[in-house]
Amino acid sequence: MGRKGVMDILKKYEISRTFAGGPVLCAAALATLDILEEGKFSERVQRLGELLTKTIDELAPPHG
Repeated sequence: MGRKGVMDILKKYEISRTFAGGPVLCAAALATLDILEEGKFSERVQRLGELLTKTIDELAPPHG
């Protein structure tokens, strides 16, 4: 928010967007690539999915 003249000038040179490569987003992307390169991503997802299913089943037994 600001005066139109100022905002128009800033918009002309604006390079910031949601996925424009800010440092936090780049760090998150690099961390994701590190996990994928480890080669155990799908095994971890499978294990965590099983743990989640077991935990949900224990907390909310089936209604019948």
